[in-house]
Amino acid sequence: WIAVALIPWLIPEPWIFVLPGPTALDVRWLLLLGFVGVSWITAHLGGPAFMSWYSDLVPRRIRGRYTAFRNTMTLPLALIATMAVGWWLLSAEDAVAQGDAGADRLLLIASLIIGLAGVVGVIDILCFFLVKDPTPSRGTRDTTWRSLLTTPLRDRNFRRYLAYNFTLMLGLGLLGQYVWLFVFDGAGVSALQANLMLIAVPMVLRAVAYPVWGRLVDRLGKKPVMLIAGGLFVFGPVGWFLVTPELIWPGYLLTCISPLAWPGLEIANFNFILGLAETRKGQRGGTAYVAVNSIIVGVGGALSGLLGAVIAGAIPDFRVEWVMDVPWLMGFEAGAAVVITYHGVLFGISMGFRVAALVWATTLHEPRATGTREALRYMSAALYSNVRQGVLMPTRVVGRASRWSYRLPTRNRPRPRK
Repeated sequence: WIAVALIPWLIPEPWIFVLPGPTALDVRWLLLLGFVGVSWITAHLGGPAFMSWYSDLVPRRIRGRYTAFRNTMTLPLALIATMAVGWWLLSAEDAVAQGDAGADRLLLIASLIIGLAGVVGVIDILCFFLVKDPTPSRGTRDTTWRSLLTTPLRDRNFRRYLAYNFTLMLGLGLLGQYVWLFVFDGAGVSALQANLMLIAVPMVLRAVAYPVWGRLVDRLGKKPVMLIAGGLFVFGPVGWFLVTPELIWPGYLLTCISPLAWPGLEIANFNFILGLAETRKGQRGGTAYVAVNSIIVGVGGALSGLLGAVIAGAIPDFRVEWVMDVPWLMGFEAGAAVVITYHGVLFGISMGFRVAALVWATTLHEPRATGTREALRYMSAALYSNVRQGVLMPTRVVGRASRWSYRLPTRNRPRPRK
């Protein structure tokens, strides 16, 4: 990323590379894609080792809570950084209208942000030197690449887990940039509002939900949390169908189901692969599980992006209006029209893939997990108990005030008998 930040300053003018025929390429863009590609490749090279190391460092009994705490602590910093960078870039874009001076300012700010991200990334990796390795392992030397990659695929439960992850990624990639296009084109919001709706508010909701789901994963197991959170996650895109330029908040409140449910999926999924990556007696090819899973997730994400582009390109003018005949409690008036464009088609297909992933999750096997029905009973009881305590708290405070108050002594108060 530091090299990416230096490209426009080391090569300030377009460096055109002419190919046979009418095609001409700017070498600066090729360098940009090359450096970014190297960054992603090297990041994935360290992925299996990090997952195995993480599983050895964090005990199984507290992995859900620890992962939730770790993610919660990073969200405020990510929120501040994201909003600061967004405001910085917006202020620079306003200066572009001034001419070349404004464009140079925008380029300078973008380069500083990318370079700073690279420096912070280097510091992040250097922090690993401060963590001691509890169980250093030299690995297995008498193995081959073929056996290393085929060993995980012999595990039937792991194959089901791969199908679940692949299907889930197909559904996630269909949203991505199309949600941003929808809030700009369909909802007509400003850049600041879009950042608040799609970055700031979801981060705050995830920060609230992480501790709850982390405790549930440790107490109930990964599979029931995966099913419950996945069932809620399915209904996230429904709200976007109801978002209109005239009335945004009712539909947007429904979309908030996704950032509240996603931490449960993330922690359960992360802990599931951690259990496969840990180095314990009888475990074969632990890091190979992580590698194969990363391949499937990457393929699913790439195919999802291509599928979304094909569908969006095939029906760019798709438009269906749904007129409401009765007033809704959500704030819509009778006769209001909800317009569904190609964005809505992608949201609907994403929901279908989420349902399919949920079906695959039901086939996973986890011996130590609590039954899903029992998990729902526990969550309902805990929610009822917390709500009841919150409702009764004012009356309890009034009752305790009399106990805490100082009682004045009376003059003719009879003395107690001995």
